[in-house]
Amino acid sequence: MKIYVVSMIACTCFILTGCSSETPETTESSGTKEPLTVKPTVSKPSNPERSFQLGIVPMPQGWSGEEIASAYQLSSQAGEVISLTQKIGWGSDKYLKQYQNDVTLARKQGLEIFISVDVLEDDRKEIANLPKGLKGKGFADKTLRQLYIDEVTEIAKKYRPENIALAVEINGYYISHPEDFPHFVSLYKEAFHSIKAVSPKTKVAVSFLYETMVAETQWDLLSMFGEQLELLCLTTYPEFLYGDSPQDIPEAHYAILKNIEGLPIAFMEIGWSGKNNEKGEQQQAEFITRFFELTEDTNLSLAIWTLLHDWKGGGVFETMGLIDSQGRKKPAWETFKSM
Repeated sequence: MKIYVVSMIACTCFILTGCSSETPETTESSGTKEPLTVKPTVSKPSNPERSFQLGIVPMPQGWSGEEIASAYQLSSQAGEVISLTQKIGWGSDKYLKQYQNDVTLARKQGLEIFISVDVLEDDRKEIANLPKGLKGKGFADKTLRQLYIDEVTEIAKKYRPENIALAVEINGYYISHPEDFPHFVSLYKEAFHSIKAVSPKTKVAVSFLYETMVAETQWDLLSMFGEQLELLCLTTYPEFLYGDSPQDIPEAHYAILKNIEGLPIAFMEIGWSGKNNEKGEQQQAEFITRFFELTEDTNLSLAIWTLLHDWKGGGVFETMGLIDSQGRKKPAWETFKSM
């Protein structure tokens, strides 16, 4: 059984980042402008009764500067962490600079940053955005490797995120290109050390689609990354398996995670759609409760909901926001905040 779920963050955050009309604050040093680094005021869960942090993908209601800024303010009410994801640019400043406004807006709200550098196409089968001279190349190519290391290192140096994922749902690439996967692992380890040299406190990881990890029994992939994997970073969309009701999710769905010791578990994408009706919205709220019940005895350190507002791009993700496209807070909003 093979499960492929297109990452919602990959599809939307590259649109989100860099779209603010606000001018980022800068400081001047030696005649060059650098983004203002604002030390986050939140480093622990805002609710002292929980041991993990909550986060969100700050999809705004609309694309005006005011609406985008409002999304970050609302996100700070829902949790302590903001998730920003973009496709890799392979040396293009366009992609690197698009984080700047979002990081500035997040820091103003005291939010921690989780940046994910998405190196794969949305179907997770091929490397994304390869320039003409690198078409058809894999992770063994020297030029590709250097561009990758340079880009992720510059992101870490410039933005100092608390967490960075150097690939999204990389286990999909393991299925499509098992022969090239070890080359990615070795590249990841090189990038890990390069990032630590410029931002020692940034936790480094890659993400895996949880349902595929379980279906394909891919847990041996974790050992390939060794001590350079500082988080077990997962995405999960059980609705694609148990869509009739969150109560249909088996008690054992996340049980294997209870055996993970010594490695913090970060769900960087969690989602269940609202289905554009009252029953669907209630089930969305029920899923949030169900998810945290099923992961209660795991080493959960972070849980990020896929979208703040509904996405207007269609499909199941269209109603996955905690707030609808008109600004109405769904039952899931208060449920998520209360965790």
